[in-house]
Amino acid sequence: MDAAALSARLAKQLAHPVLRSGGSSIGNLEELALTAQEARLFAAVDGTRRGVELVQQHAAAMPARVLYLLSELKHLSFSEVEEPRPASVSQPAAAPPVTATSPGMAAVPPNSAAAARPTPAAVAPVSSSAAASRPTPAVVVPVAPSSAAAPRPTPLRGSAPVPTSTGRTPVPYKPPAPIRTFATPPPDETPEAQLARLAGLLARLQKGTHFDALGLDRKTTASEVKKAFVLLARDLHPDTVTDPAQTELRAVKERFFALVNEAAQVLGDDARRKQYEAELGGDKKDIDVARIFDAEEKFQRAEILIKARKYKEGLALLDEAIQLNDKEAEFYAWRGYARFLLASDRKQAFDDCTGEVKKALKLVERCLPAHLFLGHMQKVVGNIKAASSSYQRVLDLEPTHIEAQRELRLMGKKT
Repeated sequence: MDAAALSARLAKQLAHPVLRSGGSSIGNLEELALTAQEARLFAAVDGTRRGVELVQQHAAAMPARVLYLLSELKHLSFSEVEEPRPASVSQPAAAPPVTATSPGMAAVPPNSAAAARPTPAAVAPVSSSAAASRPTPAVVVPVAPSSAAAPRPTPLRGSAPVPTSTGRTPVPYKPPAPIRTFATPPPDETPEAQLARLAGLLARLQKGTHFDALGLDRKTTASEVKKAFVLLARDLHPDTVTDPAQTELRAVKERFFALVNEAAQVLGDDARRKQYEAELGGDKKDIDVARIFDAEEKFQRAEILIKARKYKEGLALLDEAIQLNDKEAEFYAWRGYARFLLASDRKQAFDDCTGEVKKALKLVERCLPAHLFLGHMQKVVGNIKAASSSYQRVLDLEPTHIEAQRELRLMGKKT
């Protein structure tokens, strides 16, 4: 259906706030395989935005299609706002027989509606000919408005709830908190921090399996694979990067999204999954994904603390991260450098601290932070030649590394 037809079907409903069903839906939302943009539209439904606002915030016919589909499947609904009904006008009862009491005057039965009207102070007699020439005004009987006919006030967004006719104040709708994944950014994360976090996480997951890429174990079901992919796509789809200047962040998300998409395609198909599991070499040992992600989170926090010169707090978190995952080279590199910075006698602590860094290089020889920290420590103890070699190795791995270029220039070396 095109956008015009969908808008016509939802014309009146779009003017009302959109609500989530709260459990009365048909089927599971994950089975619909929504795209990242469609999933963000569903997440924007908070019970206060009207359908027309959601449509205006997104391009093309996508919002109308999603709202129509999810409302038909009872995942969403539009709040019922009563239309004010016009007050009815009672038909005047048949007039009782009137008996004249004097010329130009008529007697009114005491129980009629006219009996309730106030009596004027003085009434001048009117001749029958004059009364006949005047038009008779239409008699309208006033009707007291009923509670059903009175329109209910529509509360504005952000205003206090309006009590209903029963006297109870409706409980404001609270949307459920979005489900977090290992790729969900922490609150107030800057684009630069997000780039560093996702790049490091991508480098680790590229060495793992499809199960690792989705954050699942090998006992997972096809429906769990699809659910994990939908949730990860919400955080990793390249279209979530709206700033054209963030080209590096978009590129990392493109590679990350391709990784999880391939994993979902393989693990979501029974035949391809059996073949893939056979290619893993029959290794039945499941990787504890939760421990890996917990270690990564502690490492990220430790890195921030060490940069802020809170070495003791950072070292405590690094020890916990290594206990959770002792195969990560960067953890050892950062721990050796933090211990060196914390030592009161750095020359005496040099061998032990560089031993940690060299352990990182045994795990991954191309570990860039290990070469950089080794150069810093060699420079402090006066071994300029070794420090120059370490900084040059950093540039071999990353030619645009600013810190290594600066250190070499200070040593009088050309970069």
